[in-house]
Amino acid sequence: MDKRGFSLVELLIVMAVGGILIASLASVFVTQSRTYSIHSDIGETQYTAKAVLDYMAKEIRMLGSGLRDKNYYFKNGRTFNVLSSINSDTGPDAIRIRGNFQGIYGNISSVLGTTIADDDPNRETITVAYKSRDRFSVGNYISIAGPGGNAEIRAINQVAGTNKQNISFRTGDGLNYNHREGTMFNGIQDLRYFVDSTGTLRRNNFENNGNQPILENVEDLQFQYGLDTNGDGYVDQWVNNVSDGTNKVDQVKAIKIWLIVRGNVPDNKFNDRNNYFLGISSTGMVAVAKRYTPPTTLRNYRRVIFTTTVDLRNTYLGS
Repeated sequence: MDKRGFSLVELLIVMAVGGILIASLASVFVTQSRTYSIHSDIGETQYTAKAVLDYMAKEIRMLGSGLRDKNYYFKNGRTFNVLSSINSDTGPDAIRIRGNFQGIYGNISSVLGTTIADDDPNRETITVAYKSRDRFSVGNYISIAGPGGNAEIRAINQVAGTNKQNISFRTGDGLNYNHREGTMFNGIQDLRYFVDSTGTLRRNNFENNGNQPILENVEDLQFQYGLDTNGDGYVDQWVNNVSDGTNKVDQVKAIKIWLIVRGNVPDNKFNDRNNYFLGISSTGMVAVAKRYTPPTTLRNYRRVIFTTTVDLRNTYLGS
């Protein structure tokens, strides 16, 4: 039996071959790990963005809720609009909506212990009895259906009491009409969705905790508004803006949303040169859709695009 061991040359050959195999396996592992990270990241981005879009769509669908009459008025006679569009040709759009998103409602208990006298400047504080779990906050509005179909709305300037039952308006902003005890009220919240300069989608509720960040890496957000211009109940025109003085807010029956979100993990082997079109461009429906092209510095990131159509439930949007 030959009991000789391995020679130095043989050991070196084995070590070299083993090193090559280990390096190859390590390369495969790193590549697979990187691929997994990229796909896992875009999957998480897709899941989060979809949840945010669904939540935003839910609140947009509720705009105008809590308003039983078509026209609500401030003290100065200005109409309370429940929808404002902020259209941009060069960046993300924004939208501002108003409605009873929290389900706040109840009855008026008293107005300084009595019913309200018309235009009495002292009647700026009311006591309410809630029928809902949620309560008013400063920055909300209260809507009250008045006598003879007259309705009015006021911004809430102060909330006091152990149950937040004492509601105050601004000085000189008292109610115009006699509202008897037991009159129903609704709470109205003011919301604005917009993308800031860092690419973060924010939800501003105009309360103490406003401008809440809800989604990062947003590259574009676009809205289009479906109008019923002939009163037959169907959308016959899509426009980019309803706050430019030419389109009536009360004609809006549907809102389309487009959202582009970028992942967090770059892919050095990926170069996104796609053009993303956000908007409807059908003949007779709307003008040219907006085009988004990823900037050169961000083309090695993968991105997802979402779109949804929100059919509005509430008839009275404004005038």
